[in-house]
Amino acid sequence: MVKFGLWGKKLGNTRVFHEGQSLHVSIVRVSPMYMMGIRKEGPHTLMQVAYGDVIKPNKPMAGHFASAQVEPRRRINEYRIDESFFAACSTGSEISTQLLKDVDYLDVSGTTKGHGFTGPVKRHGFSMQPATHGNSLSHRAHGSTGQCQDPGRVFKGKKMAGQHGNVKRTIQNIAVYKVDLEEGLIWIQGAIPGPVGGLVWMTPSFKKAQSLSPLLPVDAGVESSDQLTPTAKESEASDEN
Repeated sequence: MVKFGLWGKKLGNTRVFHEGQSLHVSIVRVSPMYMMGIRKEGPHTLMQVAYGDVIKPNKPMAGHFASAQVEPRRRINEYRIDESFFAACSTGSEISTQLLKDVDYLDVSGTTKGHGFTGPVKRHGFSMQPATHGNSLSHRAHGSTGQCQDPGRVFKGKKMAGQHGNVKRTIQNIAVYKVDLEEGLIWIQGAIPGPVGGLVWMTPSFKKAQSLSPLLPVDAGVESSDQLTPTAKESEASDEN
């Protein structure tokens, strides 16, 4: 299985109407990825890719990008791949949205919004204590955290105040509503982790046994700029009838 996908930037949320129903969709702009090279590590094949904003690198990294004929980018990652799958591409090739054009379900990973150090009411949804009747300075406190002399300690994992958010989360089996190859946009049904402008990692759904489309050189084999998933295709067919 190809352990690969695409990075994208979350642009925001909107809604679309399908068969009289309002669907919540998240819009992601795919970040172009450029092949830096392929190397062997034991039985595995690893591909290094660069993506993100264009930067001014230091001299060692400038030489690394120059050897791959890739414009310097902010991020470099390495992924395990099936070498035959990327046989059509060479060093410096762009990996674009067409990789996911035939995928109907995605697993989307991202870093959730960070809320800093928050109390139990906001972090875990605890009820507040009384506002009056003798209560002072404990309105949003969590109350008792333990038992008696036995066990004489607080169990690990007890819900208390602490760091809220800013953790990696993966949402599985999210349906793809539409893929816009020309604009590099993917419309995903439902919410995805992270704030607007945050990076998300999109891979074909593992549980749905989805697979990537064969990678072709950019501008090769792209007939339509608006590739719709089966859900959207059925909607268009019903409108025509």
